[in-house]
Amino acid sequence: MTTNELRIGPAKQLGPLQVWPLIWEGLIAHNYKVPPNLDDLIFGEIEDEDGPLVDCIQVENPTDDPFIIPSGWIISANLWQDRTVNSMEYIEPHATVAISVSCVEKARWSPDSRSIDGGRAPFSVIAAGFEFDPSKGFWSLDRSTRQTRVWSQVSRQETRSGFRPTNSLRQVMEEDSLNSEIQSSVFNELKGSLISHPKQNGVLIALDGQPLVAEFFSNPNSLKCTLRETVIAASFDATSNSKIEISSDEVRRFFLEFQNYKNIEIDSDHWGAMFAGGSQGIDTRVSINKREEILHLSAINRNHRVLLEV
Repeated sequence: MTTNELRIGPAKQLGPLQVWPLIWEGLIAHNYKVPPNLDDLIFGEIEDEDGPLVDCIQVENPTDDPFIIPSGWIISANLWQDRTVNSMEYIEPHATVAISVSCVEKARWSPDSRSIDGGRAPFSVIAAGFEFDPSKGFWSLDRSTRQTRVWSQVSRQETRSGFRPTNSLRQVMEEDSLNSEIQSSVFNELKGSLISHPKQNGVLIALDGQPLVAEFFSNPNSLKCTLRETVIAASFDATSNSKIEISSDEVRRFFLEFQNYKNIEIDSDHWGAMFAGGSQGIDTRVSINKREEILHLSAINRNHRVLLEV
């Protein structure tokens, strides 16, 4: 992407968040489903001789449609505990795959029936347990510390309104969405549409006068489906209702900073591959299909105040 291909719309202020609509004009549209439309997928535990694994679950897609599950999405659906998806997952039609997850409900370890979709985790939870490897040129998951650091961020979220019996991040977010002053201010302004243009396929969310995260879906409808939950997730990293704005020039500079980074292939499958890149300050993930067309891109500002010690 070049900045000439990037169109930036007028920002919308939602409590302490500034939400910038983006259109990447060179992005080819693709068809796939995203949350909250996950009811067709079948989730289950993966067991070894000691019982279900904490850091891995199984997903079966019996349909003719591919699915993308963005990083940080909270999955419940008859699992022994709520999990959050560590990285974006692409689920092919009629495929059964194991996906990498982290626990976000520490004190429950038993079957339970809940709705599948628990929304998206805050970006402090999504980013926890990744370290920048200068020899590789990207942020990689530190499996030895990831779960402990996720629990630390879940505990931090709980301190807002008190601990829950199962330390459930999903419960914290559902309850605080109604009771917290910051989340209430965001919810009150979420009643209108967040999509300003039918071709909008991207968004940048700023907090505390800094870009926090940017995300593109090649399918504009996928952005429309997931954007509300992404904004809510970002609001849980806010510590005040201060409205500190950034300019469109700062949005463009954020893209200039990461667009020339070398992306390294970190995973591949029949459908395509995932690439990672960035620097000490930016963490990028790009998923492409086997025709080398981009399906999804995300960029997290690792220098943001709320992510510096996760």
